[in-house]
Amino acid sequence: MQPSSFVSKFAKGGAVAILALGAAAATMPAAQAAGYGNTVRNCYGIYWNTDWDQRCWSGGATATGQFQSTADCTFDGDESVNKFRNIGSTSSVDGEDCIFEVVYVDTVYR
Repeated sequence: MQPSSFVSKFAKGGAVAILALGAAAATMPAAQAAGYGNTVRNCYGIYWNTDWDQRCWSGGATATGQFQSTADCTFDGDESVNKFRNIGSTSSVDGEDCIFEVVYVDTVYR
């Protein structure tokens, strides 16, 4: 086998592998929220597979005070975030990931 023939076959094989990876990535779904928890004073929990956040809708929190969001985790303990917010707060707070799955996020105002 000629060296140039070997390089040509190797290059073709690599190109096929790259195309296959691209096709697999194209069929993966985009990250979307699995769900939204309840809304309290314009703030809520949003969750995906194992990740979740405490956020506020446009305009921010409608009251100053303590907001607590608790993620209901499957097969492990629930995770909570406490955030003191001023009126108009729109910051996003990342909750501690669940090991297996988040099934809901409950938010309360104190």
